[in-house]
Amino acid sequence: MKRNKNYKRRNIKMGFLISMLIAVLFTVSVPVMASDWPMFRNGASNSGTSDETILLPLKEQWHSSAPLVEENGAVVSKGVAYMLSRDGTLYAFKVSTGDAIPGFPVTTAATFSTPAVDAVNGKVYVLASSTLYAFNLDGTSAWTASVGATGTNYNQSPVIDDGFVYIKAGNNLQKYNSSGVSQWSSAAAGISTQPAIMGDSVYVNSEGGLIEKYAKSTGVEVIAGGFPISTVASQSSITAVDGKIFHKADMVYAYKASDGSLIWSAAAGGNSTYYDSPAVANGVVYVYGFSDEKLYAFDENTGATMGGFPSVPLSNGGGRNWSSPAVAGDKVFVGAATSQKLKVLGAAGSADAGKVLAEHLTFSNDPQGFDLCSPVISDGVVFAMLDGGGLYAFFSSGTVWTGGAVKINDGDECTESQTVTLALDRGSNDKVDQMIISEDPLFTGATFEAYATTKQWTLSAGFGIKTVYVQFKDTSGFLSNVFNDQIEYAESCAISESIDLTPLTASNKVGTQHTVTAKVHDNQSTESGKYKPIEGIEVTFNIISGPHVGLTGTDTTDSNGEATFTYTGTKAGTDTLEASFVDSDDNTKKSNQVTKTWVSGGCKAKSIIASPNLLKIKARKSRDVIIIVKGEGGHPLKGETVRPIIKDRDKDFVLVSPAHNVTDEKGMARFTVTCWKVGFNERANVYINFKTDCLKRSAILQVMLGEMPPP
Repeated sequence: MKRNKNYKRRNIKMGFLISMLIAVLFTVSVPVMASDWPMFRNGASNSGTSDETILLPLKEQWHSSAPLVEENGAVVSKGVAYMLSRDGTLYAFKVSTGDAIPGFPVTTAATFSTPAVDAVNGKVYVLASSTLYAFNLDGTSAWTASVGATGTNYNQSPVIDDGFVYIKAGNNLQKYNSSGVSQWSSAAAGISTQPAIMGDSVYVNSEGGLIEKYAKSTGVEVIAGGFPISTVASQSSITAVDGKIFHKADMVYAYKASDGSLIWSAAAGGNSTYYDSPAVANGVVYVYGFSDEKLYAFDENTGATMGGFPSVPLSNGGGRNWSSPAVAGDKVFVGAATSQKLKVLGAAGSADAGKVLAEHLTFSNDPQGFDLCSPVISDGVVFAMLDGGGLYAFFSSGTVWTGGAVKINDGDECTESQTVTLALDRGSNDKVDQMIISEDPLFTGATFEAYATTKQWTLSAGFGIKTVYVQFKDTSGFLSNVFNDQIEYAESCAISESIDLTPLTASNKVGTQHTVTAKVHDNQSTESGKYKPIEGIEVTFNIISGPHVGLTGTDTTDSNGEATFTYTGTKAGTDTLEASFVDSDDNTKKSNQVTKTWVSGGCKAKSIIASPNLLKIKARKSRDVIIIVKGEGGHPLKGETVRPIIKDRDKDFVLVSPAHNVTDEKGMARFTVTCWKVGFNERANVYINFKTDCLKRSAILQVMLGEMPPP
């Protein structure tokens, strides 16, 4: 979209621009696309992972007008998105246009499940009301099979592997070929989760505390080699990848597929009635926490928490955090429960690991939000479905949109006039003769009118980001999906740029370091109300008065628009600091001024002792020691940092935690000393010094590490 006025760009030599453009074309900045997502969790292993690369920002191009979603899911195959509604209606839309596929929708039976597509054999499967339905890709019925009770199957789907379809129904694990011929049926408890396939085996969650293993070719249950695995009951579909089985219940559990033994387990945000399925990508396991609403990430081999995780809470405290995460490249996508927002986070190992990179609001009158509905990634599009809200298609940057649309003021980003011009494109359906337009995504109070290619529209009162929605209807009464465009309604559309400096005030001792952070941003607010950070700006920091006047530094803003300056205080007094940069109009912009007070490093601590000053600790045992710091007149000194110091030669024998502690109002700091690598028939004598930041003398603790007879 283009800015409509008063926006000057920096002068860049054309030769440099062309060379940079060529470089960009041959780097990873283009999205990797065109991978199907044909089942709930994508593959037969239930990994919840796509090999696509999704580039931000995302843009909602269309959403479906089918509001009867209740825990249902969507899948994508060969450029077509298929979705179910709770009344059993199966819909199909062309991804690139949002147009309905001829022959759809079709009717099955009431269900909460997700369809599955076998593109090779040209079948779409639906599990509903004791029946497995098979449709051809043109919507005609291929066959049906009576399979027994199907339970709730919240968001679950049939699983397809090598042209065969596997389901759990009627307390049996069942296998059919693409012609509807049963291959085998084996007793398997549980009717509300889908199987997972790895190698020659099929794994199922009994939903009653067992993980069972079956031979894929014969359906014979494996009762040996650690199977069935006794675990904690849940209604989560297991994930089977990399020789491991991952199970979400009260915690996340990882088992060896070879012998059923537990590799690790980890708490992941609380227990619940239902459970999201783990996503596993690039050696990392992702789960969404039910109670604390955080996204967790663990090393798949060790269970260690990955850097940057868990994330901040992603929802609004309304519960129902059962959406299963989906992973694509360096990003993780989560339907954040009752917030009704699709959240995008940095994947583990990325520069923005665990950070919320973007969020996109969806709409529904159903307060349950995403509930168990989970994101899907295919064809450069992120699909999000929520209860009562239908299917939303968010296009990755660079993904081509060719369908119907509404465009405000020819794509301008901003308008100073409340009256705008809408350009309306009905797409390929030349039978469209009506349209409905509103700033309400549910079209509350709006009515249909005659279709026109342009229309004058008055935006709602109040400055801010405005979204206009349109839906088309043809002569047969068929409704299109819903399209939208956004524009900022502002008093002035001229983009200005600003710089903010923090912290506003601070105080440190002479001899320590201080860091200030400058943030450069434009003054055009985003959909979330935040300003857009500007990356790649050189910021100059100046100390304009005080004991360190004249000291300067430079730094370049990162992707968050932030640059930093760190210096060491050498003199007492108060500094005043300021930051500046050159904006896109070649004007120097200055930040707010901040102050830094440096205080003399006089030592308030006068004494330090350990109580007791002798500890006797047996092998593998721990004891506490209290360090007491006093000031003038023997008064307890609060707020002093105390650190233990252990000689290198003694570090193999004893551990002290924490690494530092701060004295309380009684001048006390508590530490725990653990006898570590001393054998059962050995002794060691260790001395530990405890010091404050400024006091020259230390408290000396003698630790006698004694023998302890083996059990």
